[in-house]
Amino acid sequence: MRHKEIERLVHKRLDKEITKKEEVVLFKHIENCPECRDFFLEMERLRQEIFNLPEYFPGIDFNTRVISAIKVKRHIPWYKAIPVFGGIYLAGLVILFLTPLPHYLFSKLIFKLPGLVHIFDKIRPIGNGLFLLASSFLKINQLPIFAGILFILVVFIAFGETLKTKEA
Repeated sequence: MRHKEIERLVHKRLDKEITKKEEVVLFKHIENCPECRDFFLEMERLRQEIFNLPEYFPGIDFNTRVISAIKVKRHIPWYKAIPVFGGIYLAGLVILFLTPLPHYLFSKLIFKLPGLVHIFDKIRPIGNGLFLLASSFLKINQLPIFAGILFILVVFIAFGETLKTKEA
């Protein structure tokens, strides 16, 4: 029998996947071949050494020690910026809807770029309608709008804080 086949059978035996018939063939060959017997004994010795190694379980602070040892900089997570972006978004909405800025920009743009008049004639009524809608709310009662803006800002901040506390 070829030595490569015996080597495969030795590995099958170590993995406990060998059949009785294959085991008989293996041991018959090992009795007659000193080279294969040495290989088999060496593999058995290695298996015993591996299984007799002590188990090692790192401590609870292992991850912290490794990260501090390799000096990994922690990046600011994206969710810490949620309140900032929420405030910027709300400020942008307030500026866009509650000031005459959109109407002013549209009128300047129309006079500067006559080729875009056709496009802005279709868009301008929407902007004017939104501006009139927002300004009519301000004239009627300012409290609900400011309360809504304040509520959205508080929700953004609270959401950011809850995400910050869930950091792993």
